[in-house]
Amino acid sequence: METILIMLVGAIVAILLVGSAVLFYDEGRKQRDLGRRSASGIGDRLAGARNTPERELEPLAHSTGSLTVKPLPSVEAARFSVEWREVQQRFTADPRAAIADADHLAQDVLEARGYVEAGAELQTARVSDPVVKKDYCRAHRISQANDRGKAGTAELRQALVHYRSLFEDLLDTEEALLTRS
Repeated sequence: METILIMLVGAIVAILLVGSAVLFYDEGRKQRDLGRRSASGIGDRLAGARNTPERELEPLAHSTGSLTVKPLPSVEAARFSVEWREVQQRFTADPRAAIADADHLAQDVLEARGYVEAGAELQTARVSDPVVKKDYCRAHRISQANDRGKAGTAELRQALVHYRSLFEDLLDTEEALLTRS
C-alpha cells in the first residue's frame, strides 16, 4: 500500500514537473519570437533610409485609428492559402504574372487582416509587426520593378521568398492563435 502511494505521489510530481517545463519552454519561445520581431524592426528604423513601400506601411506607434489587426476566420484563411499555392505553382511557368498576382493577393490579405481599410490605398496601412512590414516592403518593391519590366529572374525568386514568409505570418487563423495561447 505504501509503495503504491509513493509511486502515485512520484507520478504526480513528474507530471507537474513536465507540465511546468512545457509552460516555461512555451513562454520562452514566445519571448524569443517577440524579441526577434522587435529586433528586426529596430534595424530598419536605425537605417534611416526608407523607401516607398516602407513609407506606405509606416507603423503608427501611438494610434492605430479605427483599424484592428485580427486573425482570419478558418474559411477565409483556407481560401487565401489555396490562392497562394496556385500563385506559387504558376511561378515556374510565368514568374512575372505570378509575382503580380502575389502582390495583389498580399494586399487582399493585409486588408482582410485589418492592416488596410477596405478600398484604401496602402499609404493608410498601419503595420506594427516589423517582420510583416519588412517582408511586404521587400516583395512589393520587387513587384513594382517587375511592373516596370526591370526585375530579373533572381529578383522575382527573391520576391517569392518574401511573399512566402509574409503569407506564413499573415495566414494565421483564429484557431491557430487560440491553440498557441
